[in-house]
Order: sequence, then structure tokens, then C-alpha cells
Amino acid sequence: MSVASDSAPSSDEGQVPARVFEKQEDGVDSVVWHPDGQRIITGSSVGGLRVWDVETGQQLGETIKGHTAAVYALDVSRDGTMLATGSWDRTLKLWHLDTREAIHAWEDGHQDRIYDVHFSPDAKRLVSGSGDGTLRVWDVESGALAFEPVQCRGYVWAVRYSPNGGRIASGGDGVQIRDVHRDSVQLVRTIEQSVNSLAWTHDSEQLITGALGNVIIWDAPSGEEIRSWEAHRRWIDLSLSPTTTHLATCDGYGHQSSVVVFDIEAQEQVSKYDHGNTVADVAYSPSGNYIATACEDKVYLWAAPSAHSSSPGSSILNVGPHVPQHVSAVQCF
Repeated sequence: MSVASDSAPSSDEGQVPARVFEKQEDGVDSVVWHPDGQRIITGSSVGGLRVWDVETGQQLGETIKGHTAAVYALDVSRDGTMLATGSWDRTLKLWHLDTREAIHAWEDGHQDRIYDVHFSPDAKRLVSGSGDGTLRVWDVESGALAFEPVQCRGYVWAVRYSPNGGRIASGGDGVQIRDVHRDSVQLVRTIEQSVNSLAWTHDSEQLITGALGNVIIWDAPSGEEIRSWEAHRRWIDLSLSPTTTHLATCDGYGHQSSVVVFDIEAQEQVSKYDHGNTVADVAYSPSGNYIATACEDKVYLWAAPSAHSSSPGSSILNVGPHVPQHVSAVQCF
């Protein structure tokens, strides 16, 4: 198990990481939790995919050569059986997590870099967003496009199915919300706000977005702003806690990058983790007890603010059940 050293990042309360996953020479650009909370999966700067044991901090199995360029897009199906990956090499792949074999490989999935992927709640479909300005919805069983590519506004940095599966939100040069039908999607709302990342609340009624240093919460049906606050000074990635009470944000690229956790209702900072190097991704665990951060060539695991009172000697896997929640923006075996 990796051990936090004196040179490791720390929080403003003096907290050090609960785990430091070993140095990865090819860098880490994305991280996602498996729904069982016992594994994390990372995507590297050169296309490698790795699975890690959360309890031991050790890599499980060999690195999979999934792509030929950076992997910023990762998602795991709710039942934990499938992994979707999207890369800057413009390819999109669907993997069986147990066998580590590719189920589908869309070599011409998009005409530009792929920035985000997300499963529908029933895992029957997969949506992807790209620098080519489109979102595409794929049939998981057949591997075919469910319908023609959907043109969006500018780069599509983030795509998310709503928890009830009835809508897809996309973020880029504006936020667009579409109703989902069997053979199409229908645009129902456009919000004039450029964003890098987004997340739905569990009731599918509100949308949380991050960009240019600000977090904004929107009423999805009306498109009206509910509240907003400054979180950072630049690009933002975000992850919503399973309880939807806290939001973890990171400010992307820069040598003084940090991860900040906010109490959403109070709009107040409750914790800050300074990394000193680029933080490319942040992800709450399914239990909400831990936050994983991808920073340069390592992944750090932090006790979330609500978990700070846990006994230091307790198992990192001693967590209660929650509905898995993965939120990421631009974000292995």
C-alpha cells in the first residue's frame, strides 16, 4: 500500500491523503469509481487503463492498452459490469470489466477528441461528447448509433443522462437539455452559459454546472438560475456527493491546483486540498466517504469532510450503502 509522504498534498486542516496510488509514469487524466466502492479505474495520458484496489492501493492486473492517446472520458455502468472509455485519439470503446475484453470499439466514433461519456441508468445506451461539436447516442447491445449524431454548440465538454433517464444534458458553448425518445432526442431548453462540467441532482430537476471559476445551479425545467458562487478562478471539474449535500470541485490546469469541497445549501467551503500540480479529475466514492483526485502521475484518496470523524484505524471499505453517483467533465484497468 502506498503511504502518504511529507511531499504529498495536504488539506487546509492538515489532513493527508488516506491513500496514494503508486506513481504512473504515463500520467493520469481521469478517474472513476466502481459502484462497489472497492475499486477505482484510471485513464492515462497515453491511452492506458488501470484498475486499482482501494483497500490496498495496489493495481489489479496488467495495464490495458485501450487507446493511443489521452483518456479523459470514463464511466462505469450502474451494475458494474461495463466500462466506457473515450480518448483524444477519437475512439470510443466499451469493455467488459470482468474479462477486460472490448465489447465494442468505435474507431470512428467521432471526428475529434472525445471529452465525455455516460451510460443511461439502465445501461442500454451510452452518450458521448466530442470536440467535433456533436453528442452521439449508442445502442450498447448492438453497438450501432441509436440515431443520427446531434449537433450541439461548440465543443461538447460534458454529457449526462438524468438519473431518471428521461433527459440528456450537454455542456459546451451553452448548456442544452434534450428529452430522450427511443429514436431521437428533442431540444427542450438552452441555457446561455458556457460550461466545462455538469451534474444532475438525483431528482432530475436541477443541473449543476462549472466553468470559468463559477458553480451555478439551474432549475432544469425552466432554465432559471437558482444560485451561484465563485469556486476557483478558471476551468472547473466537479463531483456531486451521493447525498447531494456537498460538491467537490477542482480547478484543472496549473501548478497551484486545488480541490475544494462546498456545502451546497450554505454555499460555503468546508474543506480544501492543495495539490501543487495539475488536478485533472475529481470523483466522490459511491458511499460519499472518500474523494479521489487525479493529479499528474498519481491518484490521491481523501476522507470527505463528512467522514473526517472516522477512526483512523478503521477499514477504508467500512462504508454504508448509497446509490452510486459519478460526475465528471472532460475526466483503467
